[in-house]
Order: sequence, then C-alpha cells, then structure tokens
Amino acid sequence: GTATSAATAASATSAATANNFSGSLSGEVTGTQGATVVSSISGQTAVNVAGGASAANAATSGNTASAIVKRDSSGNFSAGTITASLSGNAATATTAANVSGAIGDSQLSANIARLNGANAFSGTNNFSGVTLVTNANNLFAGSFAGNGAGLTNLSVPAGNLAGALAPGQVPNLDAAKITSGTFGTTQIPGLDASKIISGTLAAGQIPGLDAAKIISGAFTTAQIPNLDAAKITSGTLNAAQIPNLDASKITSGTFTGNGGGLTNLNGANLTNNSVTPDKLSSTFGYFYLSGNYGFIPNSAIFFFGFDEPVSGITHLYDHFILGAAGVYEVTWQVPVVEPGQLALALNGAFLSQTVVGRSTGGTQIMGNVLITAAAGDSLSLVNPGPGILNFDANAGGPLPATASLVIKRIQ
Repeated sequence: GTATSAATAASATSAATANNFSGSLSGEVTGTQGATVVSSISGQTAVNVAGGASAANAATSGNTASAIVKRDSSGNFSAGTITASLSGNAATATTAANVSGAIGDSQLSANIARLNGANAFSGTNNFSGVTLVTNANNLFAGSFAGNGAGLTNLSVPAGNLAGALAPGQVPNLDAAKITSGTFGTTQIPGLDASKIISGTLAAGQIPGLDAAKIISGAFTTAQIPNLDAAKITSGTLNAAQIPNLDASKITSGTFTGNGGGLTNLNGANLTNNSVTPDKLSSTFGYFYLSGNYGFIPNSAIFFFGFDEPVSGITHLYDHFILGAAGVYEVTWQVPVVEPGQLALALNGAFLSQTVVGRSTGGTQIMGNVLITAAAGDSLSLVNPGPGILNFDANAGGPLPATASLVIKRIQ
C-alpha cells in the first residue's frame, strides 16, 4: 500500500511508494523529498565529481597546459617536457638531454663524428681541446692558423707559403727536393749559400732574384744549374758567393756591363762594335823561298819552302790553314822573267778580286789585298794564267832574290 501520511520514512518500512514524506534525507543524497541534493559520490564531493567530468570531457591529444591527455586516432599525443622513467624505443625523439647508456650509430645524426670512422668536417669547426689525429691517412683542407711549430712531414707547395722564412727555419737541403713550382722572391730570406749542400736546382725553381738575397757563404758548382743570366734582375753578387764555375753553366741570356775581366772569348761571338788591333789574338806569318827555285806551272799552287815568324797559322807545304776567323791582309811579291799573273785561292776556290800581274818582264809581280776568312780556312797563292812563270833567281843583282808571302789578321 502507500504511506501518504507517515511522519517519517522509518515508520513506513514496507510501503511500496512514498509520495508525500516529510523530513530530510541523509548520506550521499541529502535534503527533503522535493529538494534533494547529491552531496558526494564514493567519498568525493559533488563539486569534485563535476570538475572531473568537465576535465575528462575537455581531454585532448594536443600539447595543452593543465588538460587531460587523450590519445588521437593513431594512439599518439603531443607533449612538452615529460618527467618519467622511460623504457623501450624512442625512435622519433628530437632531444635527449639526460640519456644514459649507449646510443646506436643509426640513431646519430650524419653531422656527428664517428669513432674510428671516416669523418669529413665542413664549415667552421672549433676544437678547443687537445686533438689527436694519429691515422696517416687523415686529410685536411682549407686554411690553418696558429702556431705550426710542432708540425712534421709537411708537403707544402711553394706558392702557398706566405711571408719569409728566417734562415734558422731552412735546414741543410738537397736542392733536388724542390721539384716543381717557383718560389716568390719574398719567400726567400737572406740565406747563407752554404745551406744548399747537395743536388742541383732546376732553372725553373729559381725566380728573378735580387742578388743581395745571398748574404754569405758560397755555392758549389754542382748546386748551380744551367741558368739564364736574366734570372739575376737586380743587386750585385759578392765575389765570395760565386764559386769557380764551368762556363758551360751559362747556357742562355745576355751579360751586360763591363767585360774587362773576361778571358778566352770567342771572337766569332762579337756581333757589333770594333776590336782594336792590340786586342786581337796573334795570327800572322811570313813565308818565303830564296835562290834558284824553278818555275810555277800554269794553274799550279805556288810553293813556299820556309817560314818565320809564324803564329796561329799552320803551313802545310803549298797552303796555309788560318787559325782564327777575321779580316786578313795578305801581301806577296815574286820575281819572274815572263809577263804573268798571280792570285789567291780560299779553300781551293779562285778569288778573282785578288788577281795582280804585269805585261812585261823584268819586275816583280806584287799583290796586297784584304780577305775575310773563317777559322780553319785554307789559303794558297796560285798562277791562274795559261803559261808557266820562271823565277828570276838573281833579279837585280848578285844575291839570290826572294819570293815572299805575308799573312796578317787585322780584325
């Protein structure tokens, strides 16, 4: 039945409905029948339960402050700093400030140097601590700065050297060590020439130097290659720096200045100006016959049996070998009976410009000419006429007459 007028619910313990009870409820639901209030659920206040529900409804997978984390459809969420003891695989982590243990090479960036691996450093890299590079195959590129006093086994192209080496930095070198390139003048300090102790510098390794760079010591002949004299562009070498050289070391170029101290010069190399007679080498000869010495057949070479004095000319029976190139004055006189002619031949070739003769008998045939000859040329006096010429053995008096030939180089 119903308990419509019960004063308390306790007095209607078996009523099926209680539409009109009076008094307040107690427990988690309180208040009168018409104004009940849920005060708590399982010990949590109604406010906390409502706040929890609101927070749960506002859960998100994004990185939102003070929000409950909710995984997205892929089971992922975003967060800032997570403080926890993690285990497992963090394949996509972007930072790892507090990692312990070993990280596999596959998880490392390509910009990280590998231990015992091949590493290439590009850009600007600062190594502030001690760097030990012990593998002989290490390669470095770019420009180094700082103190290189401890570097050994360096191979540096001469063109990359800046500044000047002090003499103390240059060891006793074999010149053959310099195989290519050219040192700039500023890279060569004032050196003692004795620093070059062996080998020969190639001419290409010697730049146009100021001779004043060599301040002491002396080169040995072996250290001086065949140089173009034009390599010495300024300054003056001290006599002490120049060893006794084989002239064959000077293979090209042109010397200028005063050559007063030069000896054993080849006159054939003089291309201009004139040499005074007193500077000419002694090349002369006097050749003669005396008495009844027969005749000269036509087209025959005249024979002179005697000679004195002679210098620089070789007398070979009926011709004369000239020892030096130059201009020669040649004078001859031959007393003959008949009219006739005499002339010179050079290397067997008749010199038409030297023909002299006479149309009547009774006097000498005389000639005085200038010819140009080369060293080693052969000179002879010949009868170019069609008839023989008989000598006049006692021409002009009782004493034997002399036929003579004088050869003298004048230039």
